[in-house]
Amino acid sequence: QSGVATFSDTSWIYINGGGVLNNTAGGVLNLNTSNSVPINYTASGTGTFANEGSLNQQAAGTHSINSSVSFINTGMITLGSGILGTGSLSTAVTNLSIGGLIAGTDYGRLAVSGSATIAGTLNISLINSFIPAPGDSFAILTSTGTSTGTFSTVTLPLIPAAVWSPSYTANAVTLNVVADTTPPVISATSPAANALINTSTVGYTLSEPASAGVVTFLWTGGTVDTDHTYIFTSVDMAAGSHVVNTGISLVNGAV
Repeated sequence: QSGVATFSDTSWIYINGGGVLNNTAGGVLNLNTSNSVPINYTASGTGTFANEGSLNQQAAGTHSINSSVSFINTGMITLGSGILGTGSLSTAVTNLSIGGLIAGTDYGRLAVSGSATIAGTLNISLINSFIPAPGDSFAILTSTGTSTGTFSTVTLPLIPAAVWSPSYTANAVTLNVVADTTPPVISATSPAANALINTSTVGYTLSEPASAGVVTFLWTGGTVDTDHTYIFTSVDMAAGSHVVNTGISLVNGAV
């Protein structure tokens, strides 16, 4: 098929006696069904499912492509929060969403009955305002046979005070979250060093999200003033460039 096809309610796809289902490049196949085996085969033979386009699992829970159906994937697989079970698998582009700690309910997983050849691109996005913490882990791919290879390109969202640590074993790919012991790099952009200007607006760039931060104005001479401190908000601590008006009133003539 080359258009957009959505299977919902209790529907499924049967591949007859050695037949081939080909989701061609540009085609979109949406699995939004409560049927646990939405792509199956008849007793008269097995079959082949070739995905060159986009295969989207939209329903939560566990759904499977029957392991007797040869699944050839050179396209894109997108999982919301469900588990998609397959026979032997080779990956091209895999998009997974993480919105909690429970596979099949909060995040997507590829469950392979057989061997998995891992390659291509992995894109991870966070949903439901979920922020992973150090110690969390997400087994995004499991296999009963041997898994080989790695994703050549991995796109992971930034998370405060933590970093992702992907792990590849013989039967799983797991995304682990560990504490980030390297502080973000902050580069001040304004005001310029030694500038003679009365402003409490500061500009800076953060290399990654910060977990806490303050700006301190220290009085060193001139007209008498006191020290002032501004505590960063969550918006101020996001990665990227910032210009923040701290709202602090500085005394003219103070240094």
